[in-house]
Amino acid sequence: MKENKELTDILFDKDSREHIVIPDDYGDEVEFEKVAVIPIVKDGVRRIYALLRPMPPIGKGNEENVYVFRVETTEKGAELIFETDKKIMAEAFDKYEVMSGKRIKR
Repeated sequence: MKENKELTDILFDKDSREHIVIPDDYGDEVEFEKVAVIPIVKDGVRRIYALLRPMPPIGKGNEENVYVFRVETTEKGAELIFETDKKIMAEAFDKYEVMSGKRIKR
């Protein structure tokens, strides 16, 4: 993955078109493009989520798939955690669609 400082620079620079590299479960690197960065408040805690699209798409017919990652900050910097909470994922997608006026494949 890119250096942590670069990760936050890519995520929070609205003009950045750089891809983010994340290792999959098998250790293979997967490139993603940033679709959006969305804040969500859950249980009184504000968290940041990144909507990312694999580049190239994973699997035939999945060109528009977008995945939700939680941005966690540690002493070492920022890291991305794949989000599995369906309510959080739906809220992130809904917020993106309202902000952008675009629908995304869920």
